[in-house]
Amino acid sequence: MVKVFILPCNGPKEIRNLNSATLLQELQSIVGGNITLVPKNIDNDIQAYCNDEGVLLKLPVNHYAANILKQLGFDLLYTLDCIFGPVVLIGSDARSLSASALKKIN
Repeated sequence: MVKVFILPCNGPKEIRNLNSATLLQELQSIVGGNITLVPKNIDNDIQAYCNDEGVLLKLPVNHYAANILKQLGFDLLYTLDCIFGPVVLIGSDARSLSASALKKIN
């Protein structure tokens, strides 16, 4: 199991355990399509995934996720400081989020 943190556009944030054998499919299901890795400015133990075609699919802007990602040191310049659709935070190398990573997010 891989512990992830989900930042939806609307509704409460959520910690969920995903099956490592079907991780890609589960990540795609959460973001609603193909995933893309959000680039980071700093090296940390958190990776973020969002929908690769969020703008084209007219997914809603996720201001909450954008603010969290900026605080965590992610580079949102390629998205013009906008994130579209839900975002999944996961540990580096597709591992579970550590306790310290979860503390940074909350």
